[in-house]
Amino acid sequence: MVSTATKALQDQLSQKDLPALAEALGRPISVAVVKGRHTYACVLEWQKSRQLADANLALFSTAEDASAWIALDAWITEQEDSEGDGDLDHYSAPLSHTLRERVTVEQHSCLGHKCPLYADCFVEQARAKAEHADVVVVNHALLVLALALDAQTEGKIQLLPRHPVLVIDEAHRLMEMATHVLGTEITLGRWRWVARRASRLREDLRSHPAYGEITQALQAVDEQASLAIVQAEAWLSSLERGLGAARTAMLRPVDPDEFPLLTATLDLDTT
Repeated sequence: MVSTATKALQDQLSQKDLPALAEALGRPISVAVVKGRHTYACVLEWQKSRQLADANLALFSTAEDASAWIALDAWITEQEDSEGDGDLDHYSAPLSHTLRERVTVEQHSCLGHKCPLYADCFVEQARAKAEHADVVVVNHALLVLALALDAQTEGKIQLLPRHPVLVIDEAHRLMEMATHVLGTEITLGRWRWVARRASRLREDLRSHPAYGEITQALQAVDEQASLAIVQAEAWLSSLERGLGAARTAMLRPVDPDEFPLLTATLDLDTT
């Protein structure tokens, strides 16, 4: 197994470096590339979006995303029909955050074996291919996540196949990636994602028999996320005006009540 720093370097290793090595050795080398779940199109999320589009429900807030959806839908269809890898990094056009969210799923939101389209999952197909490959190419973020889940679940959850040899390329980036994957980061963009996700859930579950029971909880999540966005924007604006000791004090509040973003975060976690 070879782990490198970025997805671009994964593609370089699999498409250029390892084929060159195979040619030099005079023997074939089977290579499998495995990336994080959010890199691949999720067949279930894609199908759900197609159903909404077929029902003439507004999926996107901009004409650009609505137009781009047509080409993306055709590409995923072609990937599925031709047994492609569904890797969105190989899609020819840039994807907006909104468009990508319509056809991908986060690790913690994936249904796993319970998914009705599990057999068609691009991620699971990539992992199945990795089980039999001579060389598996991963990125540091996925490697760290896989090792962490393996340790936390005592081997019950294995994102990557076991290999006798692990080569760390770009090793000086490994600590940085481990901090990013295993740490907790609160960003304004993340809060906006939570707000969009809550809004989408309300729309997706509107026809669900239990919608009346869960709508209040979804509304509470939406409100807390919106509050956090407002507080984060206000806090960031105040940081821009702050200088020296004043800025340090704002970054390290003693009383949580003086730090509304922290309060909003805790409230959302409870919700």
